[in-house]
Amino acid sequence: MLSQYPVFAVKNRKRDACTAAVQEIQAHLPRSFVFDPSPKLMRSYERIGNRTLSRDGANLSAVLYALQQGTAKEQEALGRILASIQQIPEEPYSGFRFVTTDLNDVIFGLVRSSDGALVDARVLSDGTLRILAVLTAMETAGPASRVVIEELDNGLHPSRVRILTTAIEEVCARRELNVLATTHNPATLDSLSPKQLNGVQVCFWDQAVNATRLVGLTEMPRADELLERGRLGDLVTRRVLEQYLSPKMEEERRRKFAEWLESLS
Repeated sequence: MLSQYPVFAVKNRKRDACTAAVQEIQAHLPRSFVFDPSPKLMRSYERIGNRTLSRDGANLSAVLYALQQGTAKEQEALGRILASIQQIPEEPYSGFRFVTTDLNDVIFGLVRSSDGALVDARVLSDGTLRILAVLTAMETAGPASRVVIEELDNGLHPSRVRILTTAIEEVCARRELNVLATTHNPATLDSLSPKQLNGVQVCFWDQAVNATRLVGLTEMPRADELLERGRLGDLVTRRVLEQYLSPKMEEERRRKFAEWLESLS
């Protein structure tokens, strides 16, 4: 629709200025990648030559194969993806292996260290496929891109979350990416480092304005006091965070303080 704006806005008195604004938006959109990986779609053969990861990650096999067949930098990216996967408990893989067909299709697998057997995408766990897809998206997005990952930890075992968040932090710093990831998982929130907490935005319903709002975790009233009470995931589970977001919190504090002073007299 943005591309059609000049056609529909012929009577707009500010058409030139608005067109310039639309063109600026269009210039930024290609650098934004909204990613919602679906592991069940990653378990099939894909056509060789597809180098751009789809929004759902369905063509993961083709993209990984392109990295293996690509430049030295692309092969290094594949090596970094493998290194992250090798940190997953109880999944000692030594490398990638690809099975191709005469029809120019490919499916990837991981080589098991213990016996050299191939564990192909059809039998890999949802969690492993999801981590692979997210890391591949990060390694193949354009430099300085914006990557949006919906439900970052969906289907992941809590023991694997920190591996993923640490890898994301590293690739963001190295490739200057801006990543927005959503989660409702207390285990993920508990896994965040103090540095990562600085990037947390809390989404909540503000009754005062009857609308949803975003507020930086460290910008909340009494944020230091809040974080001293426990890990973030635990604070969410016990609804402590919710209390600190309440507009009545300060009023209640003043009331209790006044009652305490009165009890001393």
